[in-house]
Amino acid sequence: MNEKHFLRIVLIVSVLGIISLFIIAKNIQINDTTIQKINNEEIKGSIIVGGVVKEVQSSNKFTKLTIFNENEIDAVAYSYINISKGDNVKIIGKYENHLLIIDELTLI
Repeated sequence: MNEKHFLRIVLIVSVLGIISLFIIAKNIQINDTTIQKINNEEIKGSIIVGGVVKEVQSSNKFTKLTIFNENEIDAVAYSYINISKGDNVKIIGKYENHLLIIDELTLI
């Protein structure tokens, strides 16, 4: 197999991989939910929750937030987040063991 032939195969496989990633990304759904639904139901997969930061506990390795929006929920990020009490946030994460694991946090 010569070098040009090998390069064409690698290029085709790369393009097909990128196209398949775009298709998969469009099919991923994140559930927009409320804190009350999270506390009352078994939630699987990623969720979106919005609310006001009621309490912040920070260290170099993690940040724990208490989010309020009609009910309270604890959320944790395994990194330092510069956030203050009273900030309005939108969180994308996974709910595990009565704790929301933060994947993405946005100030609103």
